[in-house]
Amino acid sequence: MTDARPWTYAALFGALWGALEATVGTTLYLARVPFRGSLIGIAGLLCLICLRRLQPRFGVCSLAGVVAIFLKVFTLGGLYP
Repeated sequence: MTDARPWTYAALFGALWGALEATVGTTLYLARVPFRGSLIGIAGLLCLICLRRLQPRFGVCSLAGVVAIFLKVFTLGGLYP
């Protein structure tokens, strides 16, 4: 039996990243905060750095990105550009 822990961490951090994108990103966009893309990019980068430090396995960060994309697209905040 293989260890599913890295993929669990990927799903967890991907969900965190997607939730940050959908909630905080949409709020910053609607508030017209300057450098909002950079702020959200830094938040996503911090999520990926923490994930990589916890689980240094090939493909884990890519899976977290896919989870974040799906969460961003399928939430109400994904309707805003």
